[in-house]
Amino acid sequence: MREIIAQNVERKEADEMEREFKLYRKCWIASVFFYSLVMFIKKNPIESFGFNMITGVFLLTVLGLMMQAIFMTSAYKKGKLNSVFYRLPMVRIGMTGLFGMGIITILIGLIPNFPLWFGAVICLIFAIGIALASFLAEKNASYLESVDEKIKDQTEFIQSMTIASESLMKRVQSEKIKKECKKVYEAFRYSDPMSTELILDEEERIREQFSKFVSSVKNEDLNLIKETSVEIQRLLEVRNKRLRYMK
Repeated sequence: MREIIAQNVERKEADEMEREFKLYRKCWIASVFFYSLVMFIKKNPIESFGFNMITGVFLLTVLGLMMQAIFMTSAYKKGKLNSVFYRLPMVRIGMTGLFGMGIITILIGLIPNFPLWFGAVICLIFAIGIALASFLAEKNASYLESVDEKIKDQTEFIQSMTIASESLMKRVQSEKIKKECKKVYEAFRYSDPMSTELILDEEERIREQFSKFVSSVKNEDLNLIKETSVEIQRLLEVRNKRLRYMK
């Protein structure tokens, strides 16, 4: 049931991400086209001015938009479109930047005496800003992903043993055996979730004892069940004490 719910949530997030990216792509194409059109109609930056400041700003702005589109596309393909920069999702940063550029472009096109160089520089700031923010958001997502993977590796032992002991407890019919299973389950559940390479030997011994415990439960050997249950709890206590001393 949990797996089905998780799959539905992931599918919903993927669909939402796809819709956001399609909207962003349309806005990006419209912004680049509209900005280029207004700049060339207002004053052709290449023919009228040659390769001067306006031309350089125009080309840098287009380059900034292209770089931002590359970062956004890369993030979308990696499933990181909702990566954040200063708590703002990447896609929202991109849309805000494009909207700001659209406003400036409208002002350039509609106001006769609006300083072209000023509008061009503001658009450049928007373009470079959203490109840089998108780049940093993607890098931040990669860093957080590596941290998550490290944490996942460090907590895998307790998580897997807790799941296994809970599953075993639920399958048992005998109340006496279930009682011992519950002790083992709670011992894992309330243990320190983190692991290090320094306690791998202790954790391997715990795995061995748990394997014996599972076998004794299957054979309904109550004496061996109690014996291995006590040993597992003892080993977990030793493990947790060692972790506390390491912190």
